[in-house]
Amino acid sequence: MSGALGCLVSLIVTALWNRPSKLKKERQKQINDIATEIKKTVDDVRHEASQQSDACKKDHECLAKIVGSIQRTNMAQNNGLVAVLRDLLKIRYLSWIEKGYAPMDSRSDLESMYQAYHGLGGNSVITELRERFLKLPIDKPEDAEDEHKGD
Repeated sequence: MSGALGCLVSLIVTALWNRPSKLKKERQKQINDIATEIKKTVDDVRHEASQQSDACKKDHECLAKIVGSIQRTNMAQNNGLVAVLRDLLKIRYLSWIEKGYAPMDSRSDLESMYQAYHGLGGNSVITELRERFLKLPIDKPEDAEDEHKGD
């Protein structure tokens, strides 16, 4: 269970390094709140499982309760991760769409995040943003470079 939590925390930290800096503090608090909630749920499940294990041993009803607790924990982790990925993808897609181009390294990073998001059941507006993002040129348009030369 701690391996999955470690992967979740690692993904969140990795995603934060690739975010626009002005949103980091606000989003960091949201991510910390989600991580705290997930940790609390995991601790509650462990505590409940420990108590039930002592009382029930190999009782079938007890095992069903433990499995249900684990399923609820997995669902909470899944929902939290989908929410974090949706937020990060939306921010990054919109940022590159506004810039008018999308370099290869950003495409690769965002495609990995999108595949994870989609695999966890995420969809909707993010798929539409992804399609707009993928239509962007890889290189920065020359007229955009000329605009900034006078700055």
